[in-house]
Amino acid sequence: MPTESRAAQFAPFAALTGYDEAIDETVRTTDECIALDEDEAQQLDCKLQQLIASLADVPHVKVTYFVPDARKSGGAYHTKEGEVLSVDLQKGTLTFADRSTVMLGSVCGLDGELFDDLSKKYLTNRI
Repeated sequence: MPTESRAAQFAPFAALTGYDEAIDETVRTTDECIALDEDEAQQLDCKLQQLIASLADVPHVKVTYFVPDARKSGGAYHTKEGEVLSVDLQKGTLTFADRSTVMLGSVCGLDGELFDDLSKKYLTNRI
């Protein structure tokens, strides 16, 4: 008997199909979506308004957003960085130059040089 055939007969028997996948899914962790407090939501709204006002300059921003998990509660935070082409308030989307989109409802952070003056102004007004 060839060596390859002999090795196959000693391969582990998978009596429980999908068991390894079920264990892997159970071990996989997700993050909880953290709700913004009132001040954070107001600052995010101000940044969004500034972004909309600056769209003609095709601003470069970093967006942090939450993506719910399809299989279990929670999800994961993602970051997308690039030039923003448009913000569609009716569809609730933010579109980047590479044509990728982010849902505005999932955005929890906007960063970039565009917002530097706004952040300083916001912090000064809170003190």
